[in-house]
Amino acid sequence: MKHSFKWLLSVLLCLMLVGGAFAQGLELAQPLRGGRTLTDDGSTEGNYTFSYSFPQFAAQTQTDQAINDYYQAVAQDMQSGMNIGMIDSAALDLEMGTSPALMELDYQIMLNDDLYLSVVQSARQVAGNTESDSVSATTFARDGLYAGQPINLSQVLGLEQEDDELTDVESTAEKLAYRLVWEIVKRDSENIEAEYLDGVSEDTLREAFDPESDFYMDSDENIVFFIQSGVIAGSIAGILTFPFAPAELLSAVKE
Repeated sequence: MKHSFKWLLSVLLCLMLVGGAFAQGLELAQPLRGGRTLTDDGSTEGNYTFSYSFPQFAAQTQTDQAINDYYQAVAQDMQSGMNIGMIDSAALDLEMGTSPALMELDYQIMLNDDLYLSVVQSARQVAGNTESDSVSATTFARDGLYAGQPINLSQVLGLEQEDDELTDVESTAEKLAYRLVWEIVKRDSENIEAEYLDGVSEDTLREAFDPESDFYMDSDENIVFFIQSGVIAGSIAGILTFPFAPAELLSAVKE
């Protein structure tokens, strides 16, 4: 009996190791970082400081390299923007005597496995005594038809439509997301302690976020929709998140 238990334990350990190998995520490499500080002539304090950081990975396949290439292109565009837009903006601030400003872009990897890579990009902006935060997210497929490409909600759920090019028509995935998120907002807004703004409706919710792009995937492969701070709730509530398991969203298709 004792030997049988040891044998079973060995088998389970092997299965765990094999399972871990199949769930292998991308290995992190040195991130892309850049920035610029614009100063007035003769001053030592920056009037406008901009910095960014984007992920990079130890690419083993063309799919991995495609993800690196995506962020390299974003960083290049960001660098070009700093050389053009920031100069005009900072010059205007200096002329108007505006307090020094700061913009920081950073990232957090929310999911990194053999199927998906999901990255949240945060933007922190400070101007004088005012500070604001916002987020965006990009989810990449690491396997299948869209391997190495950013994917939208419909592609994650396998609900792509033949008329997908008709951007003025809501996709099935969008309709599901709006309906399920609205159910939560409507229920919670009836609570006297809720922080939702007065007059929040299903129409204002539809204007508040785009389900096809305003989501990330967490470590459990849940789909997490997000709405920026101050849009449908007070700023003190911060960025609102609404997590759903993919199976929960797909089961709603039949309802």
